[in-house]
Amino acid sequence: MRKLRKVLEYTEFAEAESELRVWVDARAWTTGEGPKALFDAAVGWLRERRVLLPGVTTLARLVASVREVSNQRLWDSLYGLLSTGQRALLDSLLTVPPGARVSELDRLRRGPVRISGPQMKWALERAAEIDAFGMGELDVSGIPPRRLAELSRYGVDGKASLLRRHGDSRRLATLLATAVYLTSRAVDDALDLLEVLLARAERETAKQKLKTLPRMERAGIRLATAFRVVFDTTSEQVDTESGEISPPEVATLTAMWERIEEVVPREELAAAIAALFELAPPIDLDADEAWRTTLVTRFPTVRPFLALLVQVVDFGATPEGLPVLKASKVLPDLMGRKKVGPDEIDTSLLVGSWRRLVLSAPHLEPGTVDWKAYVFCVLESFHRMLRRREVFAKNSSKWGAPRAKLLDGEAWEQDRPTVLAS
Repeated sequence: MRKLRKVLEYTEFAEAESELRVWVDARAWTTGEGPKALFDAAVGWLRERRVLLPGVTTLARLVASVREVSNQRLWDSLYGLLSTGQRALLDSLLTVPPGARVSELDRLRRGPVRISGPQMKWALERAAEIDAFGMGELDVSGIPPRRLAELSRYGVDGKASLLRRHGDSRRLATLLATAVYLTSRAVDDALDLLEVLLARAERETAKQKLKTLPRMERAGIRLATAFRVVFDTTSEQVDTESGEISPPEVATLTAMWERIEEVVPREELAAAIAALFELAPPIDLDADEAWRTTLVTRFPTVRPFLALLVQVVDFGATPEGLPVLKASKVLPDLMGRKKVGPDEIDTSLLVGSWRRLVLSAPHLEPGTVDWKAYVFCVLESFHRMLRRREVFAKNSSKWGAPRAKLLDGEAWEQDRPTVLAS
């Protein structure tokens, strides 16, 4: 065996054991993989470096002990971030308040289940309540995000009774990771619901258009049939073979109507014209005015949560999204007022049919604007900028700034050795 090791240039396990422990520790700390995955990875590491494999039990014990030390370090690191008051606050989440059926943790980890304005208000109040714990302000940047997410999943899915059985460090570390996760998750839930609410009016308008389509088709066919008769009977006829021109088939209006009524009765033609005027928008309207007008009628849906939105969620913006963000923060001051002047709004946001709906609505007094229409104008722009991340929520994971989680500078230099070692 010694001769084979020398000829094949293999290394004894004892000579590489300390280096392997460092590598397994770095991998366990950054990835949180289970014992089987770490064992397989350790075997691959040994083979790659031409190290003689130890017995299965020896390697399994090494992986288990290193993983346990890594997990304990994770729990102790998070536990050490908490003050005495914060530890008591987190432990209180596992209790069931008098008269309640579930623990506070169970209550807070349940997101919105309906699509409505009151539900949106509740979602924002839930986000504000979780944010008030202050756990999102703790500096957990020294903890690998994957390990934090792993702990939070256990806290979100696990039963409160099971969490109570763990030791102090593991229990409070799990609750802290869960609270940090719920701080951003609650904002995500609220903004997801906001997107659905703003998109609903457009979808419902499209459904209404589909319902009116058969009536418009029938009316259009009747008009087309009548006007074909008009053109055929009142225009000169040209023989395509001889080129001979014949006079119109009818010479009087009465005769033309007689021909029309042979194919479409006059009453049906009048009804078709009335239907088209009723169902078709005016010629000078843009394609979005119909659903935007419908949107304005839904102001009671957004009234309950509009002020909370900019208070609870910490928004940021790129230079392109900054005007929209500024306008959204002013909206609560405009709500409920009888008169709002054009100088109090950002008219640069009034694009397309919004300019007509905000500035030139028929019911407006001179020198005033329709602030309800302006609210939805800003919300539509806000929604568009939010989807493009020109406006983003700083305390959100899904709706946050795409580059916010990239390590750079000192943070990267600090984590770089462990990341590369793993």
